[in-house]
Amino acid sequence: MNRPQLSIRGLLILITVFGFGMSYIANLTRMRQAEAELANLRREVGFLADSGAQEIAAVKIPSEEPLTWRVRVRVPPGKPYRLAYSALWAEATAGPQWFAAQQVPAGESTVTIRVLKDPRDDRWKISLILRNGDGVSRVGTTLPDEIS
Repeated sequence: MNRPQLSIRGLLILITVFGFGMSYIANLTRMRQAEAELANLRREVGFLADSGAQEIAAVKIPSEEPLTWRVRVRVPPGKPYRLAYSALWAEATAGPQWFAAQQVPAGESTVTIRVLKDPRDDRWKISLILRNGDGVSRVGTTLPDEIS
């Protein structure tokens, strides 16, 4: 009965293949964990996936405060865009009565809209904060008494 023989060369090849296999499995496991963590982080910060050069893209960002909405927006260059907001949409009308609008520059911006009660005059206000690479711009408006 012949016993299988293993040469030093065969043993080194076997150890190398085993080492590469273990390394591949370890890297695959780490890569899957990193991809899952990346997906969670993208959801948290509102990652905007690639879109066409002339498309507007937007994604909602989670907010920790009540009556606060956050959105990440990407606007294409060329045409001017404005972000208009309102809290009053009369019944049987085609659109809301706009309170204010803010110019949105080309590129990526983070928009925060908050509705809060001003302690100085006890009136409800709506504010828009637009952050981008050029800086921060703010717009605020007092809400009408009929919805305060």
